[in-house]
Amino acid sequence: MPAAEPTPPLFSEDEIKELFAPVAGEAHVALAVSGGSDSTALVHLAHRWTQQHGRAGESVPKLTILTVDHRLRPGSAAEAQTVGEWAKELELDQVILPGRKTSP
Repeated sequence: MPAAEPTPPLFSEDEIKELFAPVAGEAHVALAVSGGSDSTALVHLAHRWTQQHGRAGESVPKLTILTVDHRLRPGSAAEAQTVGEWAKELELDQVILPGRKTSP
């Protein structure tokens, strides 16, 4: 059986460069990541963006993933930990920001 063809990226390098243009000159960029599909996709795009900088010989911005554990429902801490595992796989730092549970 022949090997499967790799799936081409959904975004070109030029599209990623344009997406992150507003923060292109920053040395450190923090991304708020909930663990949902949109923010997870953003992490992967940002990671590709930093890799592009490295290949172009430019200084690579540091990325930090910020996840708020709102503590509003069971399982929120585990979800924040899962985001941390994804960040670690991409060799990115993650900070979990604890929310304060308030009374209604």
